[in-house]
Amino acid sequence: MDKKIIIGHLFKEQLDSYGDAGNVEVLKTRLLERNIDVEVREYAINENIEFDELDLIFIGGGKNREKRLVVDCLRGWLDELNEYIESNRPLLVTGSSLSLFGKNVLNQDEEIPGLGILDFKTKKLETVIEGHVVMDVVIEDRNLALIGYQNIEEHYVPINDELLKMNGKYKEGLLYKHLIGTSLHGPVLAKNKDLADILIKWACEKKFSDFKLISLKDPLEIKYRKLVIK
Repeated sequence: MDKKIIIGHLFKEQLDSYGDAGNVEVLKTRLLERNIDVEVREYAINENIEFDELDLIFIGGGKNREKRLVVDCLRGWLDELNEYIESNRPLLVTGSSLSLFGKNVLNQDEEIPGLGILDFKTKKLETVIEGHVVMDVVIEDRNLALIGYQNIEEHYVPINDELLKMNGKYKEGLLYKHLIGTSLHGPVLAKNKDLADILIKWACEKKFSDFKLISLKDPLEIKYRKLVIK
């Protein structure tokens, strides 16, 4: 293999509440199936993060108490993280970790400052929303139906109304440049291969001048989606 993508998996120990690490395995598998080598670098709290060497970043969901540790850590890397996002390199955030990027993070009955990279506030819901959902989203003019599981206690209120793109009773997802955030928990990409391939396409087009995405056959996923999406 003469091509390699480096995936950064941030804070796996703290942010893996629903098996979110499975998303990295999906990305890795789909890259290897296209004959693209993969290196996964896992970064712990207070470890040096080589943002300039990463082609794709994943941040999973976690409990509120873990998010305090994470946001305090990322605050020390704010310039590097912001540069990564603004340079159009892909970043996937699942679960309630999306709140890290806004103006505030809810921690039990406490509210702490977020990273402030994006223009939204996090607010607590009156009742928890839990269950399996299908959400319609538009990414690069493509209509996608995302399948997944939600267990959310908060929602995101945009200061700039154009930031939040995903549908639902509460606007809870976000697409900014090549940062994708969703409140869906767990291995989201295992049920949404098109979303995985969009992230792979972004990473490879950024790194390789001659890249063209090769389609893969996904008969099991196609069969599953036909059963779920009526």
